[in-house]
Amino acid sequence: MKNGSVTVYDKDGNLIRGYEDMPPQFLKGWAEFYKLKFKVTPDVLIPRPETELLIDEVLSFIGSDPKTDSMHTQSAQGRTLILDIGTGSGNIAISLAKNLPKAKIFATDISEEALKVARENAKKHRVEKKILFINSDLLSAFRRPEPRLNRGELVSGSNSEMPKRVRHDGFVVPDIIISNLPYIPTYRISYLEPSVKDFEPWIALDGGSDGFDLYRKLFQQISHKFLPSSLGVNVTHTGGVVVDRHAGKLELIVCEIDYTQGEIAVIEVQKYFPTAKVEVKTDLAKKQRILRISF
Repeated sequence: MKNGSVTVYDKDGNLIRGYEDMPPQFLKGWAEFYKLKFKVTPDVLIPRPETELLIDEVLSFIGSDPKTDSMHTQSAQGRTLILDIGTGSGNIAISLAKNLPKAKIFATDISEEALKVARENAKKHRVEKKILFINSDLLSAFRRPEPRLNRGELVSGSNSEMPKRVRHDGFVVPDIIISNLPYIPTYRISYLEPSVKDFEPWIALDGGSDGFDLYRKLFQQISHKFLPSSLGVNVTHTGGVVVDRHAGKLELIVCEIDYTQGEIAVIEVQKYFPTAKVEVKTDLAKKQRILRISF
């Protein structure tokens, strides 16, 4: 990263050594998202306001008005299992956990450094026991079920080598997948604002030649591991997350996309999920932003 040094003053007039064009969120060490504060570092993407629309979509789908302060009913939540792919700072998973007290959430990221930040944020917001954080390149940590195991089974427990750990060695089908993967075409990254390209992690920005490479890979993995049968989980996690017996059906995928990708998104969805209903929704600036796939 090419950064130019600059002197910055804090509110008390003390000198802070910063960088030219450094995002204020990195200077402060936190960003606001869905009325919550999240720790952010150069290891994670800074949460954007438009990403809040993903949360709205999920809460609306489950059956509660996300624009009100009312909590969701227990019956509306049921035993909802949500999978957040590319969690970054954990802002999506944690916001859902705060608004859906009964939901179970898995959150993955390829970056262990990002997961450290996400776990800190989960602990700060007291939802660390509701979210299973997994180091995974998309769905690489997940496997398809084998015939000798029972579908719909998640066995939780501990063994002598892993006290206070939860072992998950059965199957689970998530009800909802939510994802904000990197979607900026590689050639456009060098043209981004310095506050973005010089400070935020490129791994959280670069979506490949047309910006849709990671979503193609994810859709292929979902079609193989989730549909039409269930998903096997082979992960361990410290922190006491207990997820028991969940035999659901994948009902919804919600993704954030680039404003140029509406047409290609529909084509790719139809390729991997030919019977699904696909919608592309706009953000507050009337730009294509949300990809909604329902089954």
